[in-house]
Amino acid sequence: MSGISTKGVTPASVHVRGGGLSIQWGENDTVKESTFEPGFLRAYAGIVAKPLEPATDAEPVQAEIDTTWLKPYDGQSKAGIKSENMVLWGNDESQPIPTFTHASLEEGDNHLRLLRTLLETHGVAIINEMPEDAECDGSVLADFNMKYLGGLQKHPLRDTAHWRISTEEAKFDESAVFSQPGEAEKRTGSNSFNTNQQLCNHTDQSLYGTPGVLLMFHCAFGQGMNTITDGFAVATKLRREYPEYYKVLSKYGMNAGRELTYYRAGDITFTTNSPVLHTDEHGDLSRVQYHEIYRAPLTLSYEKFEQWYAAFGKFYELVHSPEFMRPVTLAKGQLIIFNNWRTMHGRAGLKGKARTILGGTVTRDGIHSAARGAIQKKCRVPDIHCGAPTFLLPQLGA
Repeated sequence: MSGISTKGVTPASVHVRGGGLSIQWGENDTVKESTFEPGFLRAYAGIVAKPLEPATDAEPVQAEIDTTWLKPYDGQSKAGIKSENMVLWGNDESQPIPTFTHASLEEGDNHLRLLRTLLETHGVAIINEMPEDAECDGSVLADFNMKYLGGLQKHPLRDTAHWRISTEEAKFDESAVFSQPGEAEKRTGSNSFNTNQQLCNHTDQSLYGTPGVLLMFHCAFGQGMNTITDGFAVATKLRREYPEYYKVLSKYGMNAGRELTYYRAGDITFTTNSPVLHTDEHGDLSRVQYHEIYRAPLTLSYEKFEQWYAAFGKFYELVHSPEFMRPVTLAKGQLIIFNNWRTMHGRAGLKGKARTILGGTVTRDGIHSAARGAIQKKCRVPDIHCGAPTFLLPQLGA
């Protein structure tokens, strides 16, 4: 075969060899030969090739592992997070939070199982037996995220990618300024850093356009007391029992705003008008985005307000109800990871108790990269296929 031309690129010759394809380029071309293995050609054929004869009724080749659970996080689709494997949970001890040990993530498919637990099934997991962070400097959390979750997201005003919330003055976050009694300094930190205050259940980065997918707390000292709620379980009940409320919260946004004035590097202000429930074209949930403390005056019309507020009130009631809100105690050496698009978290007041928590977030791109890497490792996909669509990776394995 010869003479094939595509936009001025003309191969000298094309040969079929052992079921693969070999293309010889001209003497002036930098690359002299391109080869395409049979597996690569078969993987892409059903998408880009022109059929030369009618398809047979042969049984389709089953992929080694399923990848559809990662689709809602690829940044290219607006698919709702819907899977037959999803486990909706409430305040029920018969549905325990999945746990892993730090060391076990090196064994078998446990890394991939952790990712699927966070993104597909439960939306929350606890890692036990974390290495000690004696200095509470966040190095253990940073190393864990770099290795397993795609790396921590860096806030523009914070010195480090992690934050630190502590009852111990010596362990206060150096990026923030905390006033001492009698001082004129007005930068006093926020409710986020004030461990005496209780926090309602919420998702983090709720003022962002696209919040980080993962949020985590590493208890490096003392004991933490939190509450969590499966936002998808709440939304499922709304859709089933209060369908009009579900539609309203999916359609109309909640005005919110915040001004951060406690970072040494400077100030920053956010504002957004985001639906509490993000859905796809079929009404399937893709994200919960909510933080009560930043709610600002609504810009809804007078006619729409009453219905929206009734829906919002029911949502808040369910999120903090005994049916859905679950208490969680975090001990030293434990790391809890939330799917921040789904699992909502709060804090019980810690007055009189001691603890230091290191935390951070992982972006959609970060966790998507980590998941693709785990799939590539599982399926033994050569690095040359790094640009392949995720759903093709299992077919491109060595």
